[in-house]
Amino acid sequence: MKFFFILILTLFFIQLSQGQTGRTGLELGIGFPNFFENAEVSGERTQTSISSWAISFSGVRFFSDTIGLGIYLNFMIPFNINETIDERTVSYTRSDYNILLGTDILFGPVFIVYRNGNFLIPVSIGPHIMIISREYKTDVHVFLNLPIQGNFTCLGIGANVTGELHLNNRVYLYGRIQLTMDFYALRIIQEGSSSVTDNSGTINFGVNPSLGIAVRFR
Repeated sequence: MKFFFILILTLFFIQLSQGQTGRTGLELGIGFPNFFENAEVSGERTQTSISSWAISFSGVRFFSDTIGLGIYLNFMIPFNINETIDERTVSYTRSDYNILLGTDILFGPVFIVYRNGNFLIPVSIGPHIMIISREYKTDVHVFLNLPIQGNFTCLGIGANVTGELHLNNRVYLYGRIQLTMDFYALRIIQEGSSSVTDNSGTINFGVNPSLGIAVRFR
């Protein structure tokens, strides 16, 4: 999975460096992603919600006035997780974990659907990947009979709509709402010295509003 991420980023930035027409925008912002999952894990029906802060990095390369290619990365810092397993609900905060981090990526074509002076609305749609890594503190996983750590990867599709306010030819502010729907999950659960892999279907819905600033150059 790490190789897949590196390959996507490498191909995208090669394309950015080779482009001779159009324009490129590099964006930095903060996001507030929330994910809601219904899945069956090891034969048990589970419902999970994850609330996070995120640092957002995005790159968009336009090849014409209205069509381009975009990649949208969020480095997530979850602060609250609620899990319901067979009608038993447990809430966790960052203080319950030694490690609790996540990332997601959406990439695909971008289309400018509205333009009025210095205000633009681009829309993007494409594949989506999300990864959550967590390691419980010892007292938490012993008390609740949980695996000490695990990695959670979801695959699906997503789309976003952005409003861009261009202050000049180089700088613009943006607000974005991104929606995702994942259909496949891969879980790797560490229990002591052994690990268990669970491949399962999932319905994982994500909502991520974000705000930021960007630099545009040709």
